[in-house]
Amino acid sequence: MRSRKITVWVMVMVLGGCTSKAVALIELKDGQIHNITSEFNDDVRVDYQTPGMKTTVNILGGGGTGLSHSLTVYEDGFVNIFNESMVGYVCAVGRSQVSIFGGCIGLGGVVAMNSSQVNISGGWINSGVSGIGGQVNISGGSICNPGWLEVYGTCRTYLSGGSIYSDLNLNSDGILTIYGSDFAVNSQPVGYGELTSLLGGWYNMEPCRRLTGMLASGHQIDNDFYIGENAKIVLVPEPATLLLLGLGAVMIRRKR
Repeated sequence: MRSRKITVWVMVMVLGGCTSKAVALIELKDGQIHNITSEFNDDVRVDYQTPGMKTTVNILGGGGTGLSHSLTVYEDGFVNIFNESMVGYVCAVGRSQVSIFGGCIGLGGVVAMNSSQVNISGGWINSGVSGIGGQVNISGGSICNPGWLEVYGTCRTYLSGGSIYSDLNLNSDGILTIYGSDFAVNSQPVGYGELTSLLGGWYNMEPCRRLTGMLASGHQIDNDFYIGENAKIVLVPEPATLLLLGLGAVMIRRKR
């Protein structure tokens, strides 16, 4: 597939991204690979109403929308965000995929909807990450404070690394799976398993609890969390701990 470097942009007035207001907008939906190496001050949407095109947009060093504009990817589109780039707001819709390897995401944060997938392994997210549907994988990067890591609807979020400075908010049927060790809630060790709602209502009506421990990557987790309705946090041993637990079980069986 031919790679295309974008240096000149054509603006049209249309209905924009995940918002409903009219804004200057750039559309990319040709099935090509677009490498963005310069900053522009417009909203961008990828593969809007064009299923199967699989347009790929790479936001490279120095490229992006600036910190006040959005990048929305639809259908089967792909977006990759690399170091030294800036995007104000990232939204994944449909079956699209967003991978964040570096760069800075502005005040709008990152949103995953429908059956999309968002992968975060680096970068700095100034606001937060919201999973309303689909899947979110966090293995690195930073989510700042004040900010949020939200897991709503049918979203499945997997956390194994990164620096998370924000609250953990869960509601509806959302599931946050955390890989690590030495987990404790309000300073009381909890081992592994599930954390669920205490009152069964909306998450912001729940009492605040504090989760501490060590993520699989070696980053610490030390965050307030709120779980509402049928949502849950699943605590899973990181691979090394899981291996030790398996070896321990083998030794017990041999002794018996």
